[in-house]
Parts: sequence; C-alpha cells; structure tokens
Amino acid sequence: MYVCFQIAVPLDYYIQRWGWPDGKTIYRGYVLLTIDDAVKLIHGPQERPQQTRRPRPSRVSADYGERPPCIVEIESKIQSGIEVGHFERFLLATWYIRRFGVDKAVQMLVDIFSKSPDYDPKVTEYQIRHISGQAGGRKKYSVPSCSTVVANGACPVGGTCGVKSPYAYGRRGPTKLVVRSYGQAGSS
Repeated sequence: MYVCFQIAVPLDYYIQRWGWPDGKTIYRGYVLLTIDDAVKLIHGPQERPQQTRRPRPSRVSADYGERPPCIVEIESKIQSGIEVGHFERFLLATWYIRRFGVDKAVQMLVDIFSKSPDYDPKVTEYQIRHISGQAGGRKKYSVPSCSTVVANGACPVGGTCGVKSPYAYGRRGPTKLVVRSYGQAGSS
C-alpha cells in the first residue's frame, strides 16, 4: 500500500489558478502540493476547513515540561546515586545528543554522569562521542522508539505520553512530513 501526503497538480493548471509556484516543488511538469494547499487551490482560501490539533494529555506538559518522563526518571535515578543500566544510559545519551548537539551534550552528560557511582570522565566522554558517531565505529545511533523504551522497562508511564519517540516529546508544532512519488503522476 502506498500513502502519499502530496498531490501532483499539472503546472499549467496551477499557473492559471495561482500564478507561478514560488517555493513549491515542480517535478516532470507537475507541482507537488500538500493536502492543505490542494484544498485551498480547489475551494479557495475562505472555504478551507479549520485544522484542529490533537490536545496533549495534561500530565505530559504539567509534570515533566519539555523532557519526556523516561529522561526525567533516568536523571533522577542518577542524581539519587542509583545505578542505571546500559540501555538507560544509552537512551539518555542519544536523547541529549539529538536535542542539544554533540558538544553541548558531552558537557551536560559529563555533569549528569559525574554523580554516578562508577563515573570515569574519559570513558564517559568517549562513549558519548561513540554514540554520536564521532569516535569508534563512526556509526551514529538514533534515539530509541517509545516501544523499545517500554520493552526495556525504562518508561515510568508505560508508553502513555502520546508520542512515538522520546525525541518527539515536547516539540512545538506539527512535524513536516513530505513523501514524494516519482512514478507517473495523474495516471489511474
């Protein structure tokens, strides 16, 4: 099954209705539009249906702020001097690297892990850079999905955050998803 989040409109039709498509993708004589743009093209801007955003559960923003519950839980364990496992350290490192960038993440994580009973600054920095792809095998690891976090027992709320990845938690605005079809547009 193929799902397309863009609609291909013939270029000449688009130019007749809206003028030249500045900032739009043109492919093989077609203008690729988002669904919202296509609705606006057909019905006009005044008839465009209102977009409604799915509300977040109140517990998400009230209790944890911008950080997901799994990250808050791991940080609090480390602050309390409780030993955390390999997966929890990996999750914390990948989330910080993705959220703040490698250099800032190294500084922040070295500070966090310094409270851990088995802390070694050189090992900690090397492992963080290894996870980011700057050292070791040069493979850049991504933040595990929420299903993986739940399966490894690192999710204190049982996957009820309403996101698919801890990185997506607390981000502002909708994620922009563009799927392009490079087949023959307009054929049925």
